[in-house]
Amino acid sequence: MSVKSTDLSELTINHIPLSKNIAEIDLTAYRKNPDFNDKHTKDADHRYFENFLIVYSSSGEIMKLQTLSESEFSSIDGHKLQKLDDVKK
Repeated sequence: MSVKSTDLSELTINHIPLSKNIAEIDLTAYRKNPDFNDKHTKDADHRYFENFLIVYSSSGEIMKLQTLSESEFSSIDGHKLQKLDDVKK
């Protein structure tokens, strides 16, 4: 069974794309998540905000964006996403 590829290059979480450098994002606009502690390792920083997680390298490259909410906090090409089937549309 073959699955057709989907271009996720325009995927964003809270309007943050993977293509941005962390230095280009005003993270003060987002509230910290009190349920998680930010983490720093030699390879990456993990920052937890109210509805999402962002992981970036020491060079500032965003390596991972993950929603922590079931609400509409992610979008692709301006269209809100709530479930994986929304990506196919």
